[in-house]
Amino acid sequence: MESPKVSIIIPAHNVEPWIRDTLRSVYAQRFADYDVVLVDDGSTDGTARVGRQFTGVRYIRQRHGGVCAARNTGIQNSTSPLIAFLDADDVWLENMLQELVPMFDDESVGLVCGDMYLWDGTGPIDQSERKWRRRRRPDEHQDMWRQLLQWHFVSTSATVIRRSVLAKVGAFDESLSHAEDYDLWLRIARSGYRFRFVDHVVGVGRSRPGSLSSDWGRKYDAHLHIWRKLLTIPDLTAYDRKLIKRNRRVTKGRMRQAALSHLLGGQVTKARICFLKAFLYRPQDPRNLFGLVSAWVWPKVATSFAERGWLGPPVGGKIPHALPTDTGEWV
Repeated sequence: MESPKVSIIIPAHNVEPWIRDTLRSVYAQRFADYDVVLVDDGSTDGTARVGRQFTGVRYIRQRHGGVCAARNTGIQNSTSPLIAFLDADDVWLENMLQELVPMFDDESVGLVCGDMYLWDGTGPIDQSERKWRRRRRPDEHQDMWRQLLQWHFVSTSATVIRRSVLAKVGAFDESLSHAEDYDLWLRIARSGYRFRFVDHVVGVGRSRPGSLSSDWGRKYDAHLHIWRKLLTIPDLTAYDRKLIKRNRRVTKGRMRQAALSHLLGGQVTKARICFLKAFLYRPQDPRNLFGLVSAWVWPKVATSFAERGWLGPPVGGKIPHALPTDTGEWV
């Protein structure tokens, strides 16, 4: 039996409230030549029950190993020439595969991606911010490697990749708990594969409290790991090395912002760890020392100062008007 043209890999861990909408968005696609591999990464809620309600979903359960391990399991258990990724709390618009898959008729194309709405759960989705309007649309006629070193413009849930590309550059780095997608895109770009872009919104990225993407300290740790890894590449140009060192310097400077975001979110332990790293990276900045001491000794005072902006801005530069409730939901 011939394999479908696209395998859709969905990693899932305790996503019962969202996985139904995610799978429905797949089955609403106008392009029909696909199969779905749902990798349950050790869920303890009703994720399995919901996933098995959808006919045709290939359900695989594994011990909890993280999103990289789940995606890699999905890749290993698929056979299609094209691989699409969809996070279990995101959704596709019905044009996703219809827009992206035909781009692979050009044999030189290794990766295709579209734009996404960044939805925080409030207001109409189609009035949400678009990722590529946040900064700028990538230019497929310019060097992908250089562009990616300047900003991360590829959304995993809006991307399709050739299987042969993954066979050459490798799959997701399971040593990374965050930024694993960025690491992969950099490797693909470095290998010289061509990227194509569809300047339409093809999906919705859901921002929710407690998701992996909201753990800013670990995210910046992952980026620092990536910068260290890239600096070991022997044939880097002087300009590339300069860009990567700049990124490393900027990431270190953001660790205090991560600490403030965790503090404002009531995550005192994470805030303390990030303040310690911020101080070690930049001991000359008095805000790092004061933040470190106050978060350890007077966390309520540190939180009060963070609310007033006296220690600088949190991630995103905005101080929330309300703090999270005990359940982690914004009021």
